[in-house]
Amino acid sequence: LGEYLPFATFFVAIVFAAWRGGLYPALLATVLGFALTVALFPSTQYAGTGLTGRRLVGWVLYFAVCGAIAAFGEAMWRARRRLQGREEALQRQTAILRAITDGTPDLVYVKDTDGRLRFANPATLGVMGLAADTAIGADPAALFRSDTERDATLATDRRIMAAATTDVVEEAYTGVRGLRTYLSTKSPMRDDSGAVDYGATLPVAAVMYAWSPQLHLYGSWGRGFETPTFNE
Repeated sequence: LGEYLPFATFFVAIVFAAWRGGLYPALLATVLGFALTVALFPSTQYAGTGLTGRRLVGWVLYFAVCGAIAAFGEAMWRARRRLQGREEALQRQTAILRAITDGTPDLVYVKDTDGRLRFANPATLGVMGLAADTAIGADPAALFRSDTERDATLATDRRIMAAATTDVVEEAYTGVRGLRTYLSTKSPMRDDSGAVDYGATLPVAAVMYAWSPQLHLYGSWGRGFETPTFNE
């Protein structure tokens, strides 16, 4: 294109510079392209020496087009930087949350509206005796050894999601260590894709001894920020 449109020869380089570096690299490529055009194609009517009406129009059009390319490239470059920053921040937050959930002995899990696990920390998987690739996304029937426990848990989940409130409930679950009773703090979490159920399960145990018809001895053990009694 040198003899007909000499400046267009360097448009690809300017677009590449704008995409990779934004405004200033694109402007630098514009100036270098102009200088190279004048040096390489001195005999053309757009790039020769001396000022004529046709050359002035060609120069104005060249710098106008290159300026538009540079401005658009700067906008795209800034958008990519913002997106990259958000992705890096999300990765840092995810790493922090992963470290917290992996390190806690409490059971932390996320379920969808069908009762399928979407996330389970190592403590949860340890109680279930299942690997992550087996438990995540599995049908609820595969997560319970007792149909009664499964039905009761799913009914509780549906009730809490319908009420859109946080609740602390007692749940029985038969895992690899046998039957245990847990205090589960459950709360619905809603986003653009719908509602999912979030829960953190805390172990609790209690015993009551009837010393006499008028005197009962009661003791309980639990782990968590607050451990309600069975009466609560």
